[in-house]
Amino acid sequence: MPKPKDQSARNIELPPVKFEAAGDSQEERDYNLQLVEPSPGFPTLMLMVADVVIRHVDTAVFDFTPKAVAIRYLIDGVWHKMPPMDRESGDFMLATLKQLCGLNYRERRQRQEGACKALYFEKKFNLKVISQGVPTGERVGIYLESKKPPMESLEDLGMRAKMREQLLPLLNSPSGLVVVTALPNEGYSTLWRAVLGGCDRFLRDHYVLEPQGQGEKEVINFHPVAYNPAAGETPQSLLPELLLREPHVLAFAELSDGNLLNEICRLAKSVPLLTLTRIYSRHAIEAVPRLLALKPDPKSLAENLTAIVSMRLVRKLCEYCKQPYQPAPQVLAKLGIPPNRVQKFFRPLPFQPGKLDEEGNEIPPCDVCQGLGYVGRTGVCELLQLTPALREALQTNPRVDHLTRVAEEGGHISMRDEAVVLVAKGITSLEELQRVFSK
Repeated sequence: MPKPKDQSARNIELPPVKFEAAGDSQEERDYNLQLVEPSPGFPTLMLMVADVVIRHVDTAVFDFTPKAVAIRYLIDGVWHKMPPMDRESGDFMLATLKQLCGLNYRERRQRQEGACKALYFEKKFNLKVISQGVPTGERVGIYLESKKPPMESLEDLGMRAKMREQLLPLLNSPSGLVVVTALPNEGYSTLWRAVLGGCDRFLRDHYVLEPQGQGEKEVINFHPVAYNPAAGETPQSLLPELLLREPHVLAFAELSDGNLLNEICRLAKSVPLLTLTRIYSRHAIEAVPRLLALKPDPKSLAENLTAIVSMRLVRKLCEYCKQPYQPAPQVLAKLGIPPNRVQKFFRPLPFQPGKLDEEGNEIPPCDVCQGLGYVGRTGVCELLQLTPALREALQTNPRVDHLTRVAEEGGHISMRDEAVVLVAKGITSLEELQRVFSK
């Protein structure tokens, strides 16, 4: 370990952070911890860990340059630039962290990956660390893995009770095709697992086909079946043997081309069985032309597609500091909300450094959100059920604007309207919807 140059950090009251170092035995773990405790980087690391936990950080990125360390925090899907750290303090902190993770603290160019554990106010979590040399110095990513409130069921995701009542019968139907859609890193995997979890997995046999090495967190009683694309295996090549097991539900985690989509539709109709798959898109209707871009048989797709489930994630307003305001009548009209239906909306109250109260004291940030105005995320869910009119439009005029008009005429509630409901309930803000839906 580098030798101490400055002990001033030890004069600061340190947070009650405890570490468990990496190691194959308890003796080795204790040795690695004892090695770093006297280090000048240890107090800095404790302060950093406490800070990321208090701020609900998912990922912290440290960019080491010749003179300073730039810091960014990913919180609820949004990157925040933090005050930089001086290079010397950053070097000592990183050396301490690498030693705790069982890494070579002297190596600053080659990629390294390790982990350690930490405890802060009875909150346990893993610190996964990846370091890599870059042209400007070194980049270090710290990923916090902790037990957060679950987002594993449709209810956890924020799907309305009525929408769940409409979706669940479709997920327990003896046949048909249900498509799950979202954006990458925006709830794509989370929504997929929640939809799979909505199936009745105790009275029927369920299987999910996924590429080898790319399996996600297992859904109970959804038996994974892996295929190896490098060896020439495809989902279709595994189907003959799999069908001998007489499954009731088949889920295809990756939709590669139109041939696979045609096979999925054939199985849904001829076996018959319920099939599920997923594709990237911003909302349910946009998924239709994306499916057609794979060049399946439009008629077969129209006949077998029963529903499309979509979701976007939005940040939730902090319940402790959100501020009410009366929306202008023209805003309500634009959102399609009748006059006098909603008396107030809410907006975040960001921390303003230097703002004083009536007694001249600086107003501190909110203890819960640390001045961001948001804590956690919820889903804006959408369910598009295929009507006869939509099935015809899918084959004759599958443009998004035309499909949207046909869906609205059939009573479909768009994702935009679902999002407005969250604003009206005070769960999120108009500003957050503008940020998310501008992508």
